[in-house]
Amino acid sequence: MCDADVWGGFITKPEHKTVSVGENAKMKCHSSETQAVNWQVWPFSSSGAGERICYNGDIVDDHKNKYSIDNGPDPQNKAYHLVIHDVKSSDAGEYTCIERAGIGESASANLTVTGNGRDGKDGIILLSDIVVVDFVLHCKI
Repeated sequence: MCDADVWGGFITKPEHKTVSVGENAKMKCHSSETQAVNWQVWPFSSSGAGERICYNGDIVDDHKNKYSIDNGPDPQNKAYHLVIHDVKSSDAGEYTCIERAGIGESASANLTVTGNGRDGKDGIILLSDIVVVDFVLHCKI
């Protein structure tokens, strides 16, 4: 007989989330496993493979300025909630939490990003934002 709890399982799985540009987003993941989780993202703006942003519970060096892990209030029962700081439209994508240091069960959710951010821009210049002005300058010497 096999006990379902032997291999752990998710206590909290990530859920689809919509945030505005400039906000922070938290993708929740809490496993009953004793090993840490991995996080990967498949950006909607890319057709390539997923990118690992968290390995064995730690943010990968290349991503430490953009992401952090919130382990929750109980150090004996760690969560691995992924916090995405200062969200930009390029952060939209599918985020996947993988149990047992990346070899266990996985759960995914989409992050949707809306709006133009606090300053009206999110770092992308759209052609519709460019204004061309023709003028003639008359100078006297």
